[in-house]
Amino acid sequence: MVKFFKENKKIFIILFILLLFISCFRVLPIYFIEKIIDIANTSFNQENIYTIIKIGLFFILANIFKSFLFALSKWFSESNQARISTNLKILIFEKFSKIKFEYLNKINISSLSLSIIEDSEKIGENIITLYSEIILSFFTFLFGIYFFSRINFLLIIYVFPPVLILILIVNKISQNIKSIIFLSKAKLINILGLFNDGILGIKTLKVHQIEKDFLENIKKDSFSLQEIKIKQAKLKSINFFFSDITFIISFGITLIVTSIFVKKNYLTIGELTAILMYNHLLTDPILKLIELYPKIIEILNCLKRIEEIKTFPEEREKIYGKVDKIELKDVTIKFEKNILQSNIDLVIDSSFGIFGESGKGKSSLLNIISGSIKVETGNVFYYFNDKKVNYFPKISYMMQDDFIFNMSLKDNILLGNKNLIENELYICLMKFLLE
Repeated sequence: MVKFFKENKKIFIILFILLLFISCFRVLPIYFIEKIIDIANTSFNQENIYTIIKIGLFFILANIFKSFLFALSKWFSESNQARISTNLKILIFEKFSKIKFEYLNKINISSLSLSIIEDSEKIGENIITLYSEIILSFFTFLFGIYFFSRINFLLIIYVFPPVLILILIVNKISQNIKSIIFLSKAKLINILGLFNDGILGIKTLKVHQIEKDFLENIKKDSFSLQEIKIKQAKLKSINFFFSDITFIISFGITLIVTSIFVKKNYLTIGELTAILMYNHLLTDPILKLIELYPKIIEILNCLKRIEEIKTFPEEREKIYGKVDKIELKDVTIKFEKNILQSNIDLVIDSSFGIFGESGKGKSSLLNIISGSIKVETGNVFYYFNDKKVNYFPKISYMMQDDFIFNMSLKDNILLGNKNLIENELYICLMKFLLE
């Protein structure tokens, strides 16, 4: 997470400065409102009229500049959010392309891909917007404290404590929402994987006549997820209630306190009006942060899962070249802790065939020959023109569980060798159809 912000620190720093100025120009008009009303409440004269016009123009200009900064920050946010979204997808796939081949056999790629797609989309669409709302809320609150304390520090003492109590209650509810969101995410990934497998494998399920059993599993997981979401909705409703009454209570207390202060000549009418108009400067930022809390947790969890991908073991970058002979000496093929074949000595310098029952190590042998899997016991040597070389041959083969990409059958066949001539392509196509 820290690394992500470091990689994009220039964007976040510029946005931070923009939001600081926006917050400043959101509060500045309060001062102008206060002054205009106080002058309007004095005796009529020509000088006061000019002063009101002058302050009114400053009020308009301040708001125009604030709107300009808002528009600028919106453009900056959305354009950089698009860049982050694009770069994130590229970085994720680049990382996946470097993961060790044998490690890919140990993880559930189908489930992981669903999680990664969802996480990368949420980060790409929300990270800048979320950051902007958090920083803007923070600055607005600070300026609100300054504004209230400038007029009369006692206002903060009277208004803030009850608001703080309600904030603590809402925060407690938000903590429960956090744990439910995490559980909901895990359940959602599981049900999406099961649902995806069921649709893609519906023919297999029908052949084995177990589609009803599979449906029961989907129902069970779906109803479990439904219960979690209902509980989450309940907590969110309670959270909304306390958030809403926080503003009502704070406004009511402010109205009572400021009215008494006016009667005691602690405040002017202009200051009273400005305070009531901008009472939300203290409450809105906190309520906004409470509202954003579940989304903040969600995005942080997304970033954490994306960061975990970077811990997957990488293979060294391979150099490929032409070879005319491959030699295996005393090679042992293992699957996990089980030995499938041992003491293999083999020289390949022409066409050859590998025969054997399923699970006897044919695919593992091809992976060893191509260098996809590092040999644990024994050695593999590559030759070209009778000289030993330190690069790998490019070997393609059709896996038992090969993936068919969303492209034409011809393009899928040509993935292994784009230089196939028409006759060779026709033979491959016929073999594919016959299988």
